[in-house]
Amino acid sequence: MTKHQRISADSHVVEPPHIWAEYIAPKFRDRAPRLVRKGDTDIYECEGAVFPPVGYVAAAGTPSEQVRREGYFDRDIPKAAWDPDERMKAMSRDGVDGEVLYPTLALRMFTISDPQLQFACFQAYNAWIADVCRTHPDHLKGVGIIPHGDIPLAVQGLERARRAGLSGGLLAIFPDEDLLYSDARYDALWAAAQSLDMPISLHIGSERRTGFATFTLPNNLVGSGYGYVQRQLAAMVFGGVFERFPTLKIASVENNAGWVPLWMNNMDHTFDRRRNLHQWQMSRELPPSEYIRRQVWFTFLSTDDTWMANRYRIGVDRLMWSSDYPHLESSWPDSGACISKMFHSVPGEEQRKIIAGNAAALYAFA
Repeated sequence: MTKHQRISADSHVVEPPHIWAEYIAPKFRDRAPRLVRKGDTDIYECEGAVFPPVGYVAAAGTPSEQVRREGYFDRDIPKAAWDPDERMKAMSRDGVDGEVLYPTLALRMFTISDPQLQFACFQAYNAWIADVCRTHPDHLKGVGIIPHGDIPLAVQGLERARRAGLSGGLLAIFPDEDLLYSDARYDALWAAAQSLDMPISLHIGSERRTGFATFTLPNNLVGSGYGYVQRQLAAMVFGGVFERFPTLKIASVENNAGWVPLWMNNMDHTFDRRRNLHQWQMSRELPPSEYIRRQVWFTFLSTDDTWMANRYRIGVDRLMWSSDYPHLESSWPDSGACISKMFHSVPGEEQRKIIAGNAAALYAFA
């Protein structure tokens, strides 16, 4: 049982520009991500990547009427977004004593077309976040970024992440239109993740497309990320991935969880009624929902309580609360009050699992 009371299973850093100067391999330094000031805003630039506006990537706690796209890194990004000591102060204010850290800007680097440059950018980020987490190893756990296009590089990146002390790997939630993670070429990566006991995350916003160039409010509201993660997880189930790798762990991150019960029902119905119409790679021993309950974890924000009525269908052991600090949707600095309100009718042992215990077990918090 963990000593932690509240662990955010999905929080973020906002990467400072010095990462790329200090950590990237020298041969890629001239092509590394860079912060550029253009008029009334700072923007990150790198070959093929489209980054979110600096003004709102760390808008946690900012009144809605003050949120802007435009911003300057040194003025609008709080130091707690990248400095570990300041981060601990921000967590204390929020009543949180553990966080799993994901990138912000580097989420968009899956759109970099040069695989060697992309790998170098990912390795620089991974080395930096490992250093950040070493400062407070009982409270901060980092997830490394893993390329999806070159499987040997992906395995190498995952192995390096484990050696550096990171607690998981992040893959693009949507590699491209035709590629699914059920493809046999990924088996070497799943085997490595299983052997290393490294959970693999599918995080919203990591799709390999220029999402922020065409990002619109309707697309946001219909939850395109849910569709991406549903597609990949269903492919992994029906493609036999979870059967071939029975201890592989996958985390659906910042996709919320209210949609999961209906989606599982639909998969089970398809499995039953269409079994003679398709050549699936899975056996007939378990329905799809059982593989999901066995091997997939789901994070949710404080804005989503729709999972609660169906938490036994999803699995109480597979749900993880998250604050999303310092992003716009974050419950910071009021996570304690949000948790108390959300969980008032949830039995104590279930609360302990969902608020801290499940994340502690998955990401090896003490």
